[in-house]
Amino acid sequence: MPMRRLLDCATALAMALDHPAHDRVYLACAEHVRRPFVTADARLVRKLSEVASPPSIEVVPLAAMPG
Repeated sequence: MPMRRLLDCATALAMALDHPAHDRVYLACAEHVRRPFVTADARLVRKLSEVASPPSIEVVPLAAMPG
């Protein structure tokens, strides 16, 4: 995925969520490689669960990870 497209996607959702774009870039990268997105940001996890178009990959709170 070209970086410009990734950043456009990240910026659009960041604005929709009222959340920093850098977090959305990590999510866009996880979507691109089709891997779960693990984050310690509980606010982001909550916001993603409330959006009309949720991410196409699993969003995992860091606290839910084993170990």
